[in-house]
Amino acid sequence: MSKGWAIVTGASGGMGAEFTRALTERGHPVLAVGRGAERLSRLAARVRASGEVIETNGELQNKPETINNDPHGAAWLIKVRLTNAAAIRDLMDAPAYEAYIAEKGKETSA
Repeated sequence: MSKGWAIVTGASGGMGAEFTRALTERGHPVLAVGRGAERLSRLAARVRASGEVIETNGELQNKPETINNDPHGAAWLIKVRLTNAAAIRDLMDAPAYEAYIAEKGKETSA
């Protein structure tokens, strides 16, 4: 069974970077979107260790404003083919993610 692409926004740091890492470890192709090009480059390097970056969006070099103008469309950064499908068991479902975000919100407001 082939896996569909995962689109991760905010992938240059925090939860987005962690989701990208986790998904790639589990064998999912990932389209990572974020604002920090340097951070995304480091993320891509880590992903390469557990998967294969099969394409990068070179257009962003010439038009970085695309990240702000079309973050969920033309501003994709990398496409990844994962090599470790066993890692999928650690993914959060939507309710678990919402609970996690709520808990993080409590921590930052305390």
